[in-house]
Amino acid sequence: MPVKRGAFIFCFVFAATFAVVFAGPAQAYIGPGAGFALLSSFLAVIVAFFTAFLALLTFPIRWFIRTMRRRGLHSKPKVRKVVILGLDGLDPNICDGLIARGELPTFAKLKETGAFRRLGT
Repeated sequence: MPVKRGAFIFCFVFAATFAVVFAGPAQAYIGPGAGFALLSSFLAVIVAFFTAFLALLTFPIRWFIRTMRRRGLHSKPKVRKVVILGLDGLDPNICDGLIARGELPTFAKLKETGAFRRLGT
């Protein structure tokens, strides 16, 4: 025979009430770690709110500085194009010898018309 739902709820409430009313004192130790964890959690929340408030407070100043810096980016450039050619693993002494013998005419033209310097390592 199935148990009726009302009877089940009554038994559960009666048992819970009995356990709460007639419970004896509990012997337990809660160490300082729980307090430190709770305190550090609150400290993290306070620091997060302070940081957010500081970011909102300084936003107009940061926006103004960023706007002033961007104004210089749209000015006319001083040179039209810059090409930096670096060849990894190429010995500059060999390259100079080939340019002197006329075997690298394009490099010779770049050296004459542009700025030529050996890359530092």
